[in-house]
Amino acid sequence: MRSALVIQVDLSSNRVIVFRKRLDNCSKLSCSICSEDIQIVNPIWSCDSCRSVAHFNCGKTWARNQQMDEDEPRVYWTCPTCKNQNLDLPSMPYCYCGKTENPECDISLGKASPHCCLKTCGRLSPAQNGAHCNHPCELQCHSGFCPPCDKTYEYRCWCGKNKTILKCGDYKVEEKENKSCGKACTKLLRCCEHKCLSKCHPGPCPPCFENHDKNVEKLKNKLDGLWKISKHLKMNF
Repeated sequence: MRSALVIQVDLSSNRVIVFRKRLDNCSKLSCSICSEDIQIVNPIWSCDSCRSVAHFNCGKTWARNQQMDEDEPRVYWTCPTCKNQNLDLPSMPYCYCGKTENPECDISLGKASPHCCLKTCGRLSPAQNGAHCNHPCELQCHSGFCPPCDKTYEYRCWCGKNKTILKCGDYKVEEKENKSCGKACTKLLRCCEHKCLSKCHPGPCPPCFENHDKNVEKLKNKLDGLWKISKHLKMNF
């Protein structure tokens, strides 16, 4: 039995914890299907959606049984944990991040936990950080969810005056009414003469009412002129 370097992520505090720990032949993971421990030498299947892990043979059998169900035949099969739908049957065991087929784990090297390929995870976590986040996870291939993104995200109101820089993982997409800074928009209107005085808002600015009033006044004066000409012509005839 050897001492190996183990990396874990504490999602409650968003801290990466590195410590040394004695490893036996068990990877400290339980199969999401049979509930038995997953041994270091056991190939695994991992759900792309909820990151739950199962013995590869358990996952393959689970998927095949669902597609061959006589009472309810399906073209897809679902994850036993989150019910995420999958079309393809598991054909080959992969590491946690899905880059390497059936990775070998040498715990004597003390480099990684079992079923880790030693490469960068690289997965995106929109479910954790919101649809705005497109930063890949920079941790080593790992089990479970990726930690919240620590990259910065520039948050602006609709009119662009107010800017706040937050950690990507701390930013939550605001509803439309909550994103307004409450100040006047002041964007230049289509007339290219006046600025929008509406409160900071999404979408295009409303029409220019000042020009509208001017156009109405011009039309009124034009009609008055035509009426006077018409009256003058009638008097002459």
